[in-house]
Amino acid sequence: RNNNEVSLWRHARSTSGELKEPELLMSHATLAAVSDLVVLEESVALYANVSGQVVRLKAQEGGFGKEPPATVLNVKAPLNALAVSPGGDVFVVASAAGRLHVHDLKKGGPVGSPDGIAEPDCAGVNGAAFFEADRFASVSSTGNLQIWELRHSSAPSTTMRSLTGGAYVATLHCVSAHPTQPGVFAVGNSTGHVLVWDIRKPS
Repeated sequence: RNNNEVSLWRHARSTSGELKEPELLMSHATLAAVSDLVVLEESVALYANVSGQVVRLKAQEGGFGKEPPATVLNVKAPLNALAVSPGGDVFVVASAAGRLHVHDLKKGGPVGSPDGIAEPDCAGVNGAAFFEADRFASVSSTGNLQIWELRHSSAPSTTMRSLTGGAYVATLHCVSAHPTQPGVFAVGNSTGHVLVWDIRKPS
């Protein structure tokens, strides 16, 4: 919301299957504008903000109860996007400084370097999306789609695939993974186009 607030709602169904009125579980005032958020499970959410923080929220009956919001990551750059692995164990945040920070929620620490991993052409990273538990994609302001491998957690590796060519490079703003076909992505760019990319194909 515009007043730097995160609200968590429940939209349940009745026994007959009809949607009930949305129920406000909690409302949390943030210190900075929220750039992205993900619901991990019922009543639990993560959000990233432009001050470089990732915060975990958990709603309980009557408000926060005994579990206040917890900052799980704090970096020195505005965060543009947040993505969580399918199992909810790992998240990645993309920063305007051209770095990706991968964090293991279960272990409570970074995957790889605490300083994050640099986008190869040092461009701002605008979006990220997991398509397997240990693989995710990111998009940058110079029009590149990066595929990151977390199988070797000490040193995440990358393969760069350019989605634009020639003299003009379009900024890629967002990326979303296909829900049932790993390796297929939709990306949105600054020229008003949505591109579908299939990394399973050789070219």
